[in-house]
Amino acid sequence: MSRELRYWESNTFLAYFKEEAGRVDRCAAVLEEAEAGKLLIVTSALTLAEVLAVRGKERIPPDPKIKRKIVEFFKNEYISVQNVTRHIAELARDLVWDKGIKPKDAIHVASALAVDAPVFETFDGPLIKKSGKVGKPPLIIREPPPPEKPRLPGI
Repeated sequence: MSRELRYWESNTFLAYFKEEAGRVDRCAAVLEEAEAGKLLIVTSALTLAEVLAVRGKERIPPDPKIKRKIVEFFKNEYISVQNVTRHIAELARDLVWDKGIKPKDAIHVASALAVDAPVFETFDGPLIKKSGKVGKPPLIIREPPPPEKPRLPGI
């Protein structure tokens, strides 16, 4: 059974870690699918540095428990961390120049394109507006879908 590839950018992980209202449930539902072996979540190595924002705007070190939780989280077998190679950086550069995507976002988009991920999930509105406008086939850029509502027995 092959797993569907789904790319997650940093703010998707942050929404989950910070338990953001209206977002954490969406992220948790996707993670449950990944844990069940249905999905492989791909992200850039850049994400490992960007999720440091979980600590908020204060510049204090995060609680050791939070640090350990984040470090261990990215070791899950259903998460694939892609290196930022020269190829990805050059593709990102072209996305900045040709598509007007911000540089860090372009690294994420280039990483998704490099692994042929059909879906890119983010909460970044301007990036979502680029859906269908980059890649061949066009990359779908969207928010993680809402969890399916549980069905009542007998209905």
